Amino acid sequence: MVRFKQAAFAKAIRLAKGRNWLISNIPVDTFLRLAAKHRGEHYYKHTAQKVFDRGAYFRSLPYLELKAISSEDAVVCRHNGRHRAMVLAKAGFVDVPVILYMGVQRKVKQKWPERIYAQSSAEDPEFTIPLPPRLDPDHWPEP
Repeated sequence: MVRFKQAAFAKAIRLAKGRNWLISNIPVDTFLRLAAKHRGEHYYKHTAQKVFDRGAYFRSLPYLELKAISSEDAVVCRHNGRHRAMVLAKAGFVDVPVILYMGVQRKVKQKWPERIYAQSSAEDPEFTIPLPPRLDPDHWPEP
């Protein structure tokens, strides 16, 4: 978590207004397995690597947006942060703080699922994890 500014956590709160959300520490490899690959991977990975190599902190947290597919299950329908996660994995980081948004519409509070399935265009769309625990705000970086 040391490579994310405290402002990234404050930004998460602003972006999550009107939604069910939480921040969780997720293993980097798990985050990457849940998210689909995008074209242009090389360019953005290079940009994230340059930020990391300069010793700068990332300004925003990766996120997974979830869509309910049953009362117990949700699937990743959007994501952001693969490139930062790949750079952190390469540097030996085990976990990455990730924002989880439940539902695709603001002001429509949906119940949290028990399980999360990978995005349909992920390498293994059948990959699933239990809903990860919320990261206590006391463990967020100091302002």
